[in-house]
Amino acid sequence: MKRMCVAVLILGATGLAGCATPRQQVASGLQSLGLAERQASCMADSLDDRLSNDQMKRVARLLGGASHADRVEANEKNVRRALDLVFDVADPEIASAASRALLGCTILGG
Repeated sequence: MKRMCVAVLILGATGLAGCATPRQQVASGLQSLGLAERQASCMADSLDDRLSNDQMKRVARLLGGASHADRVEANEKNVRRALDLVFDVADPEIASAASRALLGCTILGG
């Protein structure tokens, strides 16, 4: 019985991890690439306000792939790489929203 309870807890926790919203995934992806928690959260909020759910999912996938690709320490190079990925997307709305989020949250101190 004890093992069954532990298994249920593990499965429950694993299932919840997969339920993160695109906004949370974007914030997490930005943090894993070196942005401070405050900046990553600010940028994710800004992007979430401006983009559709599908666009946010696309950004989350791009950032997730960039943060796990090399498994290296977060540094300025990784942040630039993530931003390059987002800005290079063929969707002009994503590029525009990313520019505004970057300006408002990192350069101007959001």
